[in-house]
Amino acid sequence: MMKLDVAVQAFDMQDISNRRFMYNPKTGILVLGQQYGKTRGLPGSHTDDLAQAGIKNGFDDFVRGWVGTGKNYPAGIIHFAPPQCRRPKHFPVQPGV
Repeated sequence: MMKLDVAVQAFDMQDISNRRFMYNPKTGILVLGQQYGKTRGLPGSHTDDLAQAGIKNGFDDFVRGWVGTGKNYPAGIIHFAPPQCRRPKHFPVQPGV
């Protein structure tokens, strides 16, 4: 788990094989979750990573996704997670709502 203020701190993407990231453009805070593959299965969630970093609110202010390198992406890749819909897909949309 890493919590960085990108205004004064940096990291080397080549040192990461696969981690979740959460970045708040308003504050410049970047949270890098646990290294995927170091534990069995997928550890927690983006929300869990923010909580472990001491961030308890403002989840929707963070851009989320995955960052890392690998055999298909030796120079590195950033994958942005799609935004989560506030309305579950199985509920019909009602006019005026």
